[in-house]
Amino acid sequence: MPLQPLTTAGVQAKLSELYALTNNQLESEANNARNNLIAWLNNHFSLTAEQSSYLSVIDANFVGLISSEISFALRYRLEIIFKPSPPPPTKLSKLIHRNNKMTTYFSDTGGVTASGSLEFTVEYQ
Repeated sequence: MPLQPLTTAGVQAKLSELYALTNNQLESEANNARNNLIAWLNNHFSLTAEQSSYLSVIDANFVGLISSEISFALRYRLEIIFKPSPPPPTKLSKLIHRNNKMTTYFSDTGGVTASGSLEFTVEYQ
């Protein structure tokens, strides 16, 4: 799979590629995203120098949370939305806002079902 830019369109293109995989192949991708999200992002997206630098300083607790959620969304072929704001002309603090709209159900006869989306918005403050 070719690398995609880490943009709204690039994430959608990558999801289209991933969701065309077999269930076993997608399960492997979901496991890779859960086990090492930063490496998984580097393997699937052509990151800018600023994006790579930022990924290297994100708090491990936040990475752990979103890697689990991204893995789950991938596994169940849910929508993942990435909405970055353009960088401001002056250096401001970057804020990543995660909005988990995923709903899951478990039934002893039907197993796990999932719906909804996972959204990431990048803002500056």
